[in-house]
Amino acid sequence: MVDAPTCFIGQTQSGKTFRSCQAFVAHDGPAIFWDVQFRAREFCPEVPRVRRVGDVVRALHEWRAPDPPPHLVIELDEYTGLSSLVDYLHGTHLVAHYRGDSLPKTALFLDEVSMAADRFADADNPVVKLFTRSYGHNLIGVAITQRPAQTSRNVLGNSWEWYVFSPAPADVLTLERDYRMELPDDGLWVLNPLDHRYFRFRVGAWFRGDADGHEVGVDEVSEVQGRDAEIAVRDHEKERQEDVAAQRDSEVPKVPSTISAQGEKA
Repeated sequence: MVDAPTCFIGQTQSGKTFRSCQAFVAHDGPAIFWDVQFRAREFCPEVPRVRRVGDVVRALHEWRAPDPPPHLVIELDEYTGLSSLVDYLHGTHLVAHYRGDSLPKTALFLDEVSMAADRFADADNPVVKLFTRSYGHNLIGVAITQRPAQTSRNVLGNSWEWYVFSPAPADVLTLERDYRMELPDDGLWVLNPLDHRYFRFRVGAWFRGDADGHEVGVDEVSEVQGRDAEIAVRDHEKERQEDVAAQRDSEVPKVPSTISAQGEKA
């Protein structure tokens, strides 16, 4: 579950989209994933996909508990209509707050968020509004970006939790200089697709952990890149086992071919 403004940062193919999709599916309230790259088709294919903001608004408006909260993917390669969606979500949650009601925490995931809120975005930008004015009303923004230097500081700076996946050296400088992040040196960069490591920032400290915020040390989830990585991991493990077997066979005397291991004639 996503329970605070959150940011996923990392290079292409570093695992950030896969992990953000995991968080999207696991969220126990309403959740919307704005998918500008159409990657959710691979990472969460069971979630309904729509092409219009109006379809999302209609689904949220018609939802009634105890039915499961709606999870929807918006497949649009640009952020046309985002302002209308944020205004609807913010206004709905604000009215409920004034009534004394508490709506379920609703999460809005924005892939390649720099397309919607670059470093020059002002206070009227819908993404900035989402991250600076909505959390108190149970509306949570989740930013996904591979370009922190080109993303609004009002967005990244207002994220309470950060997940950093293999940032480029220039991005490391941006995070350390602009956000005063003291990034650890041991395993921050993902150099091997079979050994994914990332770190979670919260309240001034970095923790090694999984996508749900549990401290588990080095992340060893093999499918972090999706199905292709699962195949790669299986092939790698098969080759490793074959190497181990070959090494063992070279060290252990062979059993004569006419005699079984139990001492009986074959």
